[in-house]
Amino acid sequence: MSKDLSGASKAAAIIVVAVACLLGLAGLVLEGLPGRPAVTVTVEDRGADQARPSGELAANAPRISDVAATGITEKRATITWQTDEMASGQVDYGQTDAYGKTATAFRYTTSHSVTLKNLNPGTTYHYRVISSGWWFSGTSQSGDFTFTTLGEGGGDQAPVISKVAATAITDSGATITWTTDKDADSQVDYGLTARYGSSTPLLPGLTRSHSVVLSGLAPGTVYHYRARSNDAQGRRAESADRTFTTLGSSALTISGMVVTDVTATGCTVVWTTSVPADSQVVYGPDINYGSQSARTDMLEKDHRVVLAGLSQATVYHCQAVSKDASGAVTRSADYQFVTVDSTPPVISDVVAGSITDSSAVITWTTDSAAEGSVEYGTSDRYGLVSAYDNTMVMAHRVALSGLAAQTVYHYKVKSRDASGQWAESADFTFTTGVDMSIDPPAIMYLTATQVTSSGATICWSTDELATARVDYGESADYGQRFEAGAELSTEHSLVLTGLRSGITYHYRVRSTDAAGNETVSADRTFSTPIERAPVPSLPAWAWAAIGVGGVAAVGILVLKNR
Repeated sequence: MSKDLSGASKAAAIIVVAVACLLGLAGLVLEGLPGRPAVTVTVEDRGADQARPSGELAANAPRISDVAATGITEKRATITWQTDEMASGQVDYGQTDAYGKTATAFRYTTSHSVTLKNLNPGTTYHYRVISSGWWFSGTSQSGDFTFTTLGEGGGDQAPVISKVAATAITDSGATITWTTDKDADSQVDYGLTARYGSSTPLLPGLTRSHSVVLSGLAPGTVYHYRARSNDAQGRRAESADRTFTTLGSSALTISGMVVTDVTATGCTVVWTTSVPADSQVVYGPDINYGSQSARTDMLEKDHRVVLAGLSQATVYHCQAVSKDASGAVTRSADYQFVTVDSTPPVISDVVAGSITDSSAVITWTTDSAAEGSVEYGTSDRYGLVSAYDNTMVMAHRVALSGLAAQTVYHYKVKSRDASGQWAESADFTFTTGVDMSIDPPAIMYLTATQVTSSGATICWSTDELATARVDYGESADYGQRFEAGAELSTEHSLVLTGLRSGITYHYRVRSTDAAGNETVSADRTFSTPIERAPVPSLPAWAWAAIGVGGVAAVGILVLKNR
């Protein structure tokens, strides 16, 4: 029996030594780690994926992005994409969106690249990518994408255009036809000269027989044109310049002449001709004119000539002159206009009057008829603009409304005369009055935030300037209060301190406006958390002493039992 006890004692001693050593070593390790022994895990919501598969996407499935086809040749292409976690890679591809073929990359990564081989030259392929995460975490699938391989023989030849012709010519249209030696799109450049100036919309359908309709042409007019085609790889071909003449009469007339954008030193003259023609304006202080603009060589129906270098506040006469492709010349009737005075208006007598708690009227005068507006705000950067008064007057009046009571406002006035010259005043200020309404302030967004074991912050808003006070206590009788003083505001935040931990507190708030109208909120509560005692921490030498002491105790026990 004594031998059995001796054996049991030895086993117990070994276990005690092992546990003591482990405790000592664990203490040393844990003591050296920062922030022991708590661990915090944060889960981030990444939002919707741009490559969501059909059906519901597993919450932890990899997210696919940046799908692209690169390195395209006649028979190869490389598909690349990214995932937000380590995942497998697979590409489904084929000549339709039913795919039919699959290529797989046998490794887990976040940057994926799969090369497709043995493709057909000059062929459009559909493809999609699929990725699966570790340990069956879910599978994501992209939408459908396409690419086109290069043509046979290196794919470096542009299409060849032939058999270009203008057919079905009428007084306002024609049809341009041509052929290409490979499939390509269709477009025609056209105009009254070999510089064209107009192009038809691009017809993106790839074909070898091309037909493009031109419309809205002038009768009896010579038009230049050329055909253009781009193949599937974007290689472009152009035909030589050609011409055709529309049917019908080419009688040249001018209509719709008007002078616009008149300033102190210039204006714009616009008019329309019945057939395409060039543009010129003769002008001067009387009907003898004496000056002329440069003649443009562009033949068009809508004309626009800008005159510059004019004298301000001067009466001018002008006449439009146009010559068509046949050399026929026509002139408009005489037109008069007056340049404007370039001197800006002078602003004076700026006054803020009729001031209430929420409005004011700004008045000023200008030395010439002008429009006006007011910029205003609670600083000299303003930020607010009154309604614009476009009445040309010398005595100006603008009403401001929706202002805050007992607030200093900065303002300046601006005026613009008939010539577009602006003037603005210096900065001025006025102060709104006290809001004497009988309506008390409305309390909104009341909440208790930043609650700790010894304090809390009470926040709320009011719809007008008002004071702030909090009544609080451990029952609905409150017993304590805290107020911010006499300052008025619409945003209120009061910090309560000296609270007891683990207690439910009742509170309500009070706000009083400048007219003495008071609002009291309903009773609310918040609870302070229980303050827990800190976990004691032992220095490293104490953990080591525990381990050594355990070893010594076991040694003594073993010696006693021998």
